[in-house]
Amino acid sequence: MPSSPNLLSIALLHHKAGALSKAATLYQEILSSEPRNADALHLLGVLFNQLGNSERAVDLITKGIDANPGATEYHNNLGNALKARGDESAAETSYSHAIALDCCNAQAHTNLGALLEGQGRLEEARICYQRALRFAPNMLQPQLLLGKLAMSSGDYRLSIKHLKAAVRSGSNHAPTHNALGNAFFAAGQNKLAKTSYVRARELDPAFLDPVFNLGNVHLAEANYTTALEYYEQSIPLSAPAADIHNNMGIAYLESGQLEAASKSLLRAIELDTSYAEAHFNLGRVLAKRKAHRRAIESFEKALALKPEYAKALHGLGASRQALGELKDAEEVYRQARSLDSENTDIWNNLGCVLAMLGSREGILCLEQLVQEQPMSAKAHCSLSAALLVHGDYIRGWREHEWRWELETFTSPKRGFEQPQWQGELLHDVPILLHAEQGFGDTLQFVRYASLVEQRGGQVILEVQPALKRLLQNVPGVTECIGQGDPLPEFSCHCPLMSLPFVFATTLETIPSFSLDALEEVAAESLSLGVNEEWLNVGIVWAGNPEHENDALRSMSLTHFLPLAKVDAVSFVSLQKGSASAQTGGWPSELPDPCATSKDFADTAAIISKLDLVITVDTAIAHLAGAMRKPVWILNSHVPDWRWGLQSETTPWYPTARLFRRSHSGGWEEMMNRVVSELVAFRDAHTQRSFIPRTTYGKGYSDHYVGVG
Repeated sequence: MPSSPNLLSIALLHHKAGALSKAATLYQEILSSEPRNADALHLLGVLFNQLGNSERAVDLITKGIDANPGATEYHNNLGNALKARGDESAAETSYSHAIALDCCNAQAHTNLGALLEGQGRLEEARICYQRALRFAPNMLQPQLLLGKLAMSSGDYRLSIKHLKAAVRSGSNHAPTHNALGNAFFAAGQNKLAKTSYVRARELDPAFLDPVFNLGNVHLAEANYTTALEYYEQSIPLSAPAADIHNNMGIAYLESGQLEAASKSLLRAIELDTSYAEAHFNLGRVLAKRKAHRRAIESFEKALALKPEYAKALHGLGASRQALGELKDAEEVYRQARSLDSENTDIWNNLGCVLAMLGSREGILCLEQLVQEQPMSAKAHCSLSAALLVHGDYIRGWREHEWRWELETFTSPKRGFEQPQWQGELLHDVPILLHAEQGFGDTLQFVRYASLVEQRGGQVILEVQPALKRLLQNVPGVTECIGQGDPLPEFSCHCPLMSLPFVFATTLETIPSFSLDALEEVAAESLSLGVNEEWLNVGIVWAGNPEHENDALRSMSLTHFLPLAKVDAVSFVSLQKGSASAQTGGWPSELPDPCATSKDFADTAAIISKLDLVITVDTAIAHLAGAMRKPVWILNSHVPDWRWGLQSETTPWYPTARLFRRSHSGGWEEMMNRVVSELVAFRDAHTQRSFIPRTTYGKGYSDHYVGVG
């Protein structure tokens, strides 16, 4: 039989090689003949701690210390076992005892530092790591821990310094290369981060952290496909990690793959129901899909798990705002801003909401944001909308010119060689006025063509093809072309929506405008089934579902059903798009002449035969208003800048009347008012003539006056 020292040496070799079962057998064999063999007791205790049996480990190591109380490494490893058992106070005492026995015990200094760091005693931990390095300058672990500690405090330069030293001490240690990659990534040095992660992966192909982190770098660089490839590779087969699926959800979200994003984030939540970030990101996906009620649920779950989660509060506020719940959005944005005062998006959104609620605080907020971020197109455009909705047109139009700098602007700036017109006299030269954004915007601002002509311009008007035929005879227009048609020669150009800025338009100086239906179209046989003895009304209940605020402005046809109960009124559908399929829900036949209309000229011909148009805020509202047809525009309680905050009328269209939802009431309450007014309008209909007032002062609230 080998002697006890020889058995101990053999057992220790097995132990270091990871053959724990063989090592344990030999340790126990020694103890069967020498129950107080201190080394065997100590090492068997260390082995049990490795196996997760900290209670047995504490018992064995304590017995080893009883046999040899002066061994510093025994006290150090007893500290490890006590820490594993959850007895941190006793563990701290053991580490301190080990250091008292040998102040040069670098491992004990390091372990004590790790314990203190876990308790949030960061400065004490840093001192422990530094003491460890004083006695063992080339020791990897304290350098690694100092590097991680510096990174957690945001000192990336110091973190990189320590982690580079750790790499020199353990050049083949994959976790150290991975940690250095994290420091480089946090410092924005993505190329060096990738190099470190790749090296970590080479050293240990089974180590999945650097693969996941490579995905994170590519995600930050918007290389979503590559990021997803790394995330897929980093999913462990035994225990899939929630954070991988969360980040996959982000990559899918940012690349526009919303269905895949939902699946990944739901998987992350399934793996960890307390994962606040995954609930938040799912809320982002749902908000992107305009499922704002469900998004609110996800944001609120994130906040229940992490109450001071500023991003989740911001998302919650944005969904509340999208649903028109402005007071609730204001409250949430204020909470978010108190937690993250540097987030300019929260500041911007709070200013917008306050402005829409009619508060001057919103304008002041956005003005301050513009002062602090003078090159922020988003801040300038938000200020523009706030100023315009409050009637401050002069400043509003100036700020509106920042729209071209927005990354999300729907009408990219045209790259013409010719200069943009600034309002100077033109001396009979051709100028291109070109449409931007939607049909309604073109119809609203084409009125400026005559003013440009008065400045000496030969106006070439470029509009959406569906408007070309209708607008070819607009006063002031020399030639009308459709977008995509060859451009004739011109000397300068101007976007239609920049013309109010050029002409310094105020509420009092909006150019008057009247648009007639084309005679050749109006003369065609467009059977509407009109009743000469009844009031003939065209209705539109929904706009383009792709519009950013469509959920606020559109209704279903069922909301219009109370109108059908009004006697002596004949209704015609002017609805276009998918919502036109709802006509089967009308209590009687609802003619749909627009089903065969080719463009807005045909629609104008149909409107010309009607007595009244009732519509949500769509292009039809602008068309009817431009035709001087009585039009009732049904507005959300969230005001669009062009209709102001409270008035029932608008200087843009003298024959228009604005109906507004109240903040507390729904569409039903508004439609009850519309029904009452429709009865009054019908009763006055025999007079067949309506003269609008044309003077608009502050707080204008004109109604139409019937004359016999």
